[in-house]
Amino acid sequence: MNEIRLFYILSGLFLLLLILLVILKIIDKLQGPELENQDLVPDGEIPPITLRSEKYGLVGKPDLLLKKDGEYFPIEIKSSFIKDRPYPSNILQLAAYCLLIKENYGVCPSHGIIRYKNQAFEIPFTKELQRSLLTQLKAMRASDPEENDLPPVCEDPGKCRHCGYAYLCHTGQKRLF
Repeated sequence: MNEIRLFYILSGLFLLLLILLVILKIIDKLQGPELENQDLVPDGEIPPITLRSEKYGLVGKPDLLLKKDGEYFPIEIKSSFIKDRPYPSNILQLAAYCLLIKENYGVCPSHGIIRYKNQAFEIPFTKELQRSLLTQLKAMRASDPEENDLPPVCEDPGKCRHCGYAYLCHTGQKRLF
């Protein structure tokens, strides 16, 4: 009979220990980074923060903007899988968010995070990356289609609907979307 009682006492202590560990884990998560912005929730739940920079002519909304110890970190969430390293265009997008954070909050992020379905990458926001971003922005502005010839008219409604330059089309034709 004493063995059964000892078994129940030890089982109860083990269960209490598990509950205590779960509570400590929850408390630890609550003290983690403060969620500043989430652009992935349904409209109306958490209004997304639009970051703007007149100096650089940039506007953007990171998927997530975390704040911890006075530092902001942009997180870009991608819906694709990745093999071994992030795409250069995704790195530049993250760098743009870092630059926008620097302009809007006066604090330069040390890094940002790109999260793919299978892997996450912490990308340091270095002076070199910032220079690369500014060089790319300059090159993009030099080839601005508003100042140059537009590409030929697209007859594919699917492509046209998702084209970033559809608003520039001045074909006189009925819009495909």
